[in-house]
Amino acid sequence: LVIDTYFAHQALWRSPILRGLVNLKLTAGSLDDSDSGQVVSLQSTLDALQDMRQLESLSLSFPSYSSRSTGATYFLSSPVYTGRTVDLPQISSLTLAGSIIDVSTLTAHMKVAPNATLDLSASLPLNDYDNNLAARMSALFCTPTIAPLETLALVFFYNSDHNLSISGWDHTASICPPVAERSKPQVALNFPLITPEGVPISSGWTDPILMRERSEKLARILNVFLSIIPTH
Repeated sequence: LVIDTYFAHQALWRSPILRGLVNLKLTAGSLDDSDSGQVVSLQSTLDALQDMRQLESLSLSFPSYSSRSTGATYFLSSPVYTGRTVDLPQISSLTLAGSIIDVSTLTAHMKVAPNATLDLSASLPLNDYDNNLAARMSALFCTPTIAPLETLALVFFYNSDHNLSISGWDHTASICPPVAERSKPQVALNFPLITPEGVPISSGWTDPILMRERSEKLARILNVFLSIIPTH
């Protein structure tokens, strides 16, 4: 099942049409930040996924917001915590895209097979350097479902919204050949870095002052990541 438009999550997650699916792809559209009625509880999402434990492929793009505000989230702000974890043992491919808050919240409550490939894109506000950022990145990268990685590739872009890309392989992989010749990474993380003003970090790279400021912020994010990556 592929739904490639805005979808009413509150009704969709409860719908029996989702049960028994093998492949599910939900791509949401853009919302106004003032539209707070289009969010759902984490528990409702986990309840729906519990009825889809036979899923082999899951792709979910959380709604984006017209102003690219980093404060707007998909899950209801209260309650955001649940001690429940949903086991999806048949998942071989998991793709999630949206705010790092939403993506990390969901991945922290999901368990997939160690050999599953993960493709995650999490918009990352540059004004968030507190302990929450490390916890969110850990939820994305250090979950028990990810097998120990032998190879890591970090790529920085200056002319793209996706300014930081991290790929990981569970084997020794060559990262020198062209992309077309590389094996598919087990884990792919893409971070669209957003400034506090809500524009991509790539905007303004020609300004030396802004370039230094944003480079320093990028370095801070990298320091957070290096502090939480698995060392075994």
